Amino acid sequence: MNKENKVNKSTLVLLLFLFVCLTGFKNAKASDNITIACDDVYEIWVNGNYLGGGNNWTNAQTFSLDLNSGDIVAISATDNGGAAGLIAELNVNGDKIGSNSEWKISYSAASGWKNTGFDDGEWDNATEYGSYGVNPWSLNVSGMTSDTPAKWIWSSDNESDNSIYLRYTITINDESEEYPYNVRRGDDMKLQGSDNETKITQYQNDANRWGRIEVSAEAGDYNTVGTGLTMKIEARNEYGPTYPQRILLKTADQDRVVVAFDGNVGIGTTSPEDNLHLNGTGDTFFRISNDQTISGAAIGIQSNEDLLINHMDNNNIIFATDNAERIKILNNGEVVINNLRGTGTRYVCVTGDGTIFASSIPCN
Repeated sequence: MNKENKVNKSTLVLLLFLFVCLTGFKNAKASDNITIACDDVYEIWVNGNYLGGGNNWTNAQTFSLDLNSGDIVAISATDNGGAAGLIAELNVNGDKIGSNSEWKISYSAASGWKNTGFDDGEWDNATEYGSYGVNPWSLNVSGMTSDTPAKWIWSSDNESDNSIYLRYTITINDESEEYPYNVRRGDDMKLQGSDNETKITQYQNDANRWGRIEVSAEAGDYNTVGTGLTMKIEARNEYGPTYPQRILLKTADQDRVVVAFDGNVGIGTTSPEDNLHLNGTGDTFFRISNDQTISGAAIGIQSNEDLLINHMDNNNIIFATDNAERIKILNNGEVVINNLRGTGTRYVCVTGDGTIFASSIPCN
């Protein structure tokens, strides 16, 4: 072999090594496994293939295998008395998935229930009995991590139902680069940024325009009331802080609360015209109450556009200026003005220049 061929062959080996490093290693699948414990006995299958079983809830067992979206986890579980429960954590391509009420449950083993083609649409949802650490199991499961998202689950009656069958269809996010933080029910989402600040950015499809929510924490004097840790949420966009932006809160696909660019807050309206703008349909009221009231007070607009101030408990309404009481409407309907009270044939009158006096005859 001549020198030139040796060089070319060495170069080819080097290029092949780099290719494997840059592609094979980058796309290598994270180690997958299932960690499970059951009070009292269980057996587990994945896609109809038997993995194993256990009969001691204080020792969780871990089964290592490749897991993918769409895989079926099937478990038979039996309780020998007392409170029953099962807890399981799936590690799938770096994601943690915990047992919860999305898992399906049945009280009988139908034909093919362990297999991928089985329809569990008629099965009930499991019932959650708390996160890892809850009584009666506490933190006594060896092999289960304290920060697991898994919940203890069983049927809705974990005292009487001694035999159950569980199924779970694994769902993982295949677009991990586009959505790096895929938070499932029961999981915690932890983000950490620099300078005590975390930014959640939403990009539009056109021209890479973006808007984002910036969440930041400012530490103060923890020994002084009112000056401890401050959490801030701020809406920003690519055009800078002076360009209009707002924060909108929605439920049931309906706009509920908006914080507008000028600081006005709207409830029931996305265009608040004052510091606090409440808008509704028909009778629309603010309700004010405290730990001493039963129903509290309501202030608002009736459907006929009348302004209503209503103390719904058996108490008075007071109007004051400069920290001094001026008018009081008693709960029996009588009115006291500047401590002058009209009762029976006694009247409280106001002259044109604002003088208030008591009179034994009706006011002119």
